[in-house]
Amino acid sequence: MHPTHLLRPLALVAIGALAACGKDNPASPPGTLAVAASRSSLSIIQGRSDTLTLTITRGGSFKGVVTLAASGAPTGATVTLGSPTLAAGETSTTATVTLVASVTPGTYPITVTASGTGVTNQTATLNLAVVAAEVADFRVVASRDTLKMVQGDSTNAYLRLTKTGGFAAAVSLSSGVLPAGVSVTFADTSLTGDSTRVTVRALASTTAGTYPITLTGTSGTTSRADTVSLVIAVAPDFGITVVPDTLTLVAGTNGQVRVRLSRRGGLADTVRLTLTGAPAGVTGTFGDSALTGDSTVLTIATTNATVAGTYGIGVRGTAGTRVRVDTLSLKVTPPPAGNSVDLTTAPAADTIAIKAGDSITVKVKRTGFTGPVRVTTDSLPTGIKIQLDTAGIAGDSARVPISVDSTAMAGSYTIRFIATAAGVAPDTATYALTVVAAGGGIGGSQRAAAALTGRREASARGRASPTDRNRSPSLLPPADRPRLNR
Repeated sequence: MHPTHLLRPLALVAIGALAACGKDNPASPPGTLAVAASRSSLSIIQGRSDTLTLTITRGGSFKGVVTLAASGAPTGATVTLGSPTLAAGETSTTATVTLVASVTPGTYPITVTASGTGVTNQTATLNLAVVAAEVADFRVVASRDTLKMVQGDSTNAYLRLTKTGGFAAAVSLSSGVLPAGVSVTFADTSLTGDSTRVTVRALASTTAGTYPITLTGTSGTTSRADTVSLVIAVAPDFGITVVPDTLTLVAGTNGQVRVRLSRRGGLADTVRLTLTGAPAGVTGTFGDSALTGDSTVLTIATTNATVAGTYGIGVRGTAGTRVRVDTLSLKVTPPPAGNSVDLTTAPAADTIAIKAGDSITVKVKRTGFTGPVRVTTDSLPTGIKIQLDTAGIAGDSARVPISVDSTAMAGSYTIRFIATAAGVAPDTATYALTVVAAGGGIGGSQRAAAALTGRREASARGRASPTDRNRSPSLLPPADRPRLNR
């Protein structure tokens, strides 16, 4: 038999065996590959980095090596894979995204591609958000946007230092151009902490108004500033003016001027008025020396002894710590030559009991003038009262009542009367008064009048009338007075 005939049955047996074998081991499924990131989004600050995990999954008949690659990163961003190639059995690796400081902020998609032999490439997308880095910097911010004060006063605020990006240097503080009369001082001119106190002062002469004040902090070549609004109001104050500011008087006369106040800034205080620098013989009297209004009258009086000349007299107003002065120019001229007044009293001496009274005559003699004569006294002893007419004596004499009350002390007193008139030298007259205990005596003029009345009634009727008997003993004639118990 030919050999080929022997091989044919063997081939058929082999083919059959293979066919049978194919029925028991069907063909394997196709291989698969997948890649996934532990986070789909990354947010990274310029100059920094972040890391995530990439996981691969093999499927089907695929068991081989997997290669990883990243694409789409922006300029300045680098994606570094922990293991770009994963051997059979390895299922994960890391991916680190690193940014340089200059990378442009924005959002970028980065694609990670996984590939293997006999499988389709697979991808995972990472959304990268590049965040601008905080630069080492600072800001200065005032605690108050508006500072309010009055002229001549001060106010405070705080200047706060806000640091970013790890800024730690000292900041030098200064103020910009300031209005006239305004100053700014810092408690710390080189600030390393978080804040410092700022004091703003204004002189009393600073013009009221609203001004921008710039507060600047400087570190190296970097400057930062904040601007506040400074509001300066008119300070409570006043001015004082004498109208008219000149006055001419003959020695011994008086005159008037008006004192006016100009209040500002809402001043409502009482202004107390005084006179300063007045020469001897010149006095001033204010109609209202504690002035709550805006004006009052000032009466300037001179004496005949005031020396002729021109004087500057200060009219001073005081309200709290505020003092304002205006000057009155006073010109005093001498009295006309030859004018004089002569003063006498009648009687020149008298005795009056305590709780009794009397009167005297004050006589004036004029030479060279015809005006009124004003008569005054020095201070009187306690309990003695003399009623003088403040309008003066227009004629040649005046009757002046004198009384002694229970507070008076028995004794002898010399009382000086003073006569003054415009344009003449003053004259004086003394009056000797003896005060005795109650019932111890009566005034001489009363005694003389009572004696005369008693004599007339005695000669007419031969005895005192019932009216006389009821009269006060001090008014009875000496013969009819009751005897005093000594």
